[in-house]
Amino acid sequence: MNAISPRRLLLALALSASIAVPAVAETASETVSKTLDVQAGEQLDLSNVNGSVKITTWDRSQVAIKAEKEVKTGISVPAKDALQQLQVVVGQAGGKITVETRHPKSSSGAFSWLTGSNVDAQVRYEITVPRSFNLKVRTVNGSVSVDGVTGNHSIRTTNGAITAKGTSGALKLATTNGGINAELLRILPGAEMSFNTTNGRINLSVPSTFAATLSANTTNGTIDSDLPITISGSVSKRSLRGTINGGGPEVKLATTNGSIKVKSL
Repeated sequence: MNAISPRRLLLALALSASIAVPAVAETASETVSKTLDVQAGEQLDLSNVNGSVKITTWDRSQVAIKAEKEVKTGISVPAKDALQQLQVVVGQAGGKITVETRHPKSSSGAFSWLTGSNVDAQVRYEITVPRSFNLKVRTVNGSVSVDGVTGNHSIRTTNGAITAKGTSGALKLATTNGGINAELLRILPGAEMSFNTTNGRINLSVPSTFAATLSANTTNGTIDSDLPITISGSVSKRSLRGTINGGGPEVKLATTNGSIKVKSL
């Protein structure tokens, strides 16, 4: 066996350490605010990647948008440059407000991490809308919460929970790797309702007078309801179909790894 001299051993350790330690990161942040005049019943269309979305209401014919931008970069990429490239683009036309996050171009992977060329960017949104407003929200790697909005809502995220409190109208909520907690006060006539997740629990809270046709399915979990359900067809711990208070609009709840609970308000 060939012996390694102490000098060579120290040199090898030094090189190993220089490879294993990433470049020091820089951080920069900025808040973007914008207020737009709208009419009740119009729509917000938001698309985001990396960041949470929080939507509340007020008694004004305006939409207020607050976007908190934040970037973390390696030492070879100035944080202020990446922050400038991280854009919040707002548009308004035809009764619709569009909000889009545009991310800076960046490298990814172990090499960029070691060389300091990586960019980690996110935008967290806080938006206030009139009490009657339609929502279409898409985000990745972030939670979504909605409070007190009446309208036709389609909300989807990946790797995040969805919370809808005090809502009325039509709800389509979908996530992967996150739970769904929805409080539904009233359904629009003929509205289709769906609540879907892969890894998470679904809790749906409704008034005791809530009337709907319910379809619930889970693979690894249980199904429970505070309200009496008149069963139609076969039923098991993981699947059921039936009516609540004589039936009404169809409400679909489905998860793979998680339980389903219908609660009474």
